[in-house]
Amino acid sequence: MPRIWAGLVMAAWGAAMLAGKPSADATDAISPSADQPPEPVGDLFDERPLPLISRQPRSERDTDVVHATALLAHARMLMQRGELGNALRRYQRAWRYHPTAVPIMERIVPLAFQTSVNRQAEGYRYAVIAAEQGLSDPQLLTQLAVHLTRNNQPRRALQLYERLTKIQGTKSPSLRWVVQHVEMGRLCLILKQPDRSIEYFDLVRKAIKKPMEYSISSRQLKRLLGTKNATCLLLANGYLQSGQFDAALEMFAKADEGQPNPALLAFRRARVEAVRKNIPEALAQLQQYLESGQTDAGTSPYELLRRLLLVQTGDKQQALARLEAQLAELYKTQTDNRPLSIYLAESWRSQGRLPEAETLFQKLREQKPAVNLNRGLVRIYLQQDAIGSLYRILTETVAQDPQLESLNAQLMQMVKQDEGQVLDRLLAYAQDNAPEDVKIATRAAYVMAILTAIAQRFEEADKWFETTRRLAPVANVQRCSNWGRRMYQAKRFPQAAEAFRAALQAQTNQDKQPLLYLLLADALVADQQVEPALQAVRKSIDIKPDQFVAQSQIPWVLYRGKRYDDAKRQYLAFLDKFDSRFDNDQIRRICRQARFILSTLALREGDFPSAERWLEEILDEFPEDIGAFNDLGYLWADQNKHLARSLLMVKRAVAAEPNNAAYRDSLGWVYYRLGQFQQAAVELEKAVAQTADGVILDHLGDAYLKLEHLEKAQATWERALAVFKAENNLQQIESVQTKLRQFRTTDT
Repeated sequence: MPRIWAGLVMAAWGAAMLAGKPSADATDAISPSADQPPEPVGDLFDERPLPLISRQPRSERDTDVVHATALLAHARMLMQRGELGNALRRYQRAWRYHPTAVPIMERIVPLAFQTSVNRQAEGYRYAVIAAEQGLSDPQLLTQLAVHLTRNNQPRRALQLYERLTKIQGTKSPSLRWVVQHVEMGRLCLILKQPDRSIEYFDLVRKAIKKPMEYSISSRQLKRLLGTKNATCLLLANGYLQSGQFDAALEMFAKADEGQPNPALLAFRRARVEAVRKNIPEALAQLQQYLESGQTDAGTSPYELLRRLLLVQTGDKQQALARLEAQLAELYKTQTDNRPLSIYLAESWRSQGRLPEAETLFQKLREQKPAVNLNRGLVRIYLQQDAIGSLYRILTETVAQDPQLESLNAQLMQMVKQDEGQVLDRLLAYAQDNAPEDVKIATRAAYVMAILTAIAQRFEEADKWFETTRRLAPVANVQRCSNWGRRMYQAKRFPQAAEAFRAALQAQTNQDKQPLLYLLLADALVADQQVEPALQAVRKSIDIKPDQFVAQSQIPWVLYRGKRYDDAKRQYLAFLDKFDSRFDNDQIRRICRQARFILSTLALREGDFPSAERWLEEILDEFPEDIGAFNDLGYLWADQNKHLARSLLMVKRAVAAEPNNAAYRDSLGWVYYRLGQFQQAAVELEKAVAQTADGVILDHLGDAYLKLEHLEKAQATWERALAVFKAENNLQQIESVQTKLRQFRTTDT
């Protein structure tokens, strides 16, 4: 039989022997029959068996392997019962305790993808890990690489593609093989590794030139080249970035065959010659594009012209003078060339030719409004100190961009310029020149509300927002909602709640009210209004009973309101209802968050096993969750157990987020538990440099004490004590005060 079952049989036999007195059935089984003489008194079975004592104590790794073996046995039993989902969890955890056991991984992936289990997201997560550990199925590797690319993980995708290439070796070339090289080169460019991309693009270029050598038919070649020969354009840019100019020119020319455009090809050649520093040829090629009047390349050709003239003349003023003269000459015959007009207007603005720039920007706005034109005009009016014009353009812009997000940099400049005097003058102008048109006046008041909020002049902001509400005959839902979000970000929760209520009153479409109720609930609970927040969430659920996001907000509100017992109950109810839903990524994220909070709640109760269990369940489903790595590693270290595994887990968390002070603290604390006090102090010092957290300072004081840096230890504990007193953390205050008393007594 398999070794695991043999082990279980031996364990059961040992347990029976250790139980002492045999059962009645056991006595019957060994009692003498009538035709046999009785056993002699004092036979061996009267003595207790000696306990099995290992010659060497089990290491942490030995214990992990035993635990993984038991989990495997349980998984197989669950498989036989048909409990495939639970079996999957056991396999996942067995792998985590014994990650080098690749056969375990080979059970996890097919089981997760099985139709009756249907946990594809988990399947992909584990399959990627399996592939990186040695999985060699070409079809699966390709599928995983595509999956990683779509999920914005280019580095891991490239690694899988490269492994796939090694596995394929000298396999006869095909279209799929060449396309694979296109993708690897593209990923290299995304990772800003152009020289590495050429290793793959060279093969693709050869396949395009000699397709028969790669068993590529004419029809397949069209597929490889893509629409408008886009593949050649990709290769050309890769060659240009890596400095292989002739190959770049060749691929640009090939790309042009897909949709011939001599002027655009000339611009691309100019780019190559510019990087090559062949300035005369670059200017000659660029001139072909400029004279054509085309707009396909946007403003890039004019910026290239500026750079070329700067290199050619070696003098900034001379270069700018020549640039403006050439652009003005082009504009005479190309007044409809929008990219040229925009670039020329911005050039005039930067050179201080403000009236001409303003005229051109306004002309372009009349043709077609755009936020970049508004931005140019705002810059001009700030330079001119034209308060009235600035007021008008901001009022016009807010109609297109309700939050003025396109002008963020300019708004900050207004708030800070001349120590806020520009803002003061703008506010005074708005007060004295309110437009007669109600709509325009409402927009203008809202602009002033935004500016004063950015300046954190909230009393004024409140008044201006109230003006918008008073002027508008009907409240604007979007404006009220946006204002609520802005107030929430400023931690002005009562004002945020009031704005969300106004949005709800204005929203006549009931189907759009649930989100507003949830926003209101968030603002209310942040303001410590727990019951009203719960009522808001319940109203959201009443309108849309099936929305799981709203149902998850009930325990979240209770948790933030410090009603921990109720929060725990509601989170357990939420998991009971939704944890079996593996078809929705958002539900899975909410369930993961629920487990994090349940772990925290268990710690509050001193229930360490439950706290660990919730984190283990997160890692079952999300095997690379950095937060769970950190939390579980720290929890184990705090209990002085699983230290080797804790160290690996917390190191991965720190590698993922080196500037996360909590992760650094965890790493330092694991080192402390391992007795590596110097390394502990180094990590804890890095954490303290990022945030003066009381717990981290307390840990650092402990490390200093072990290193016999007594003055540092005392000073650090005193800093920790000050933090805990500010937080009114009574338990931690007592703990640190005890250390300081003991320290001072010992010192005396």
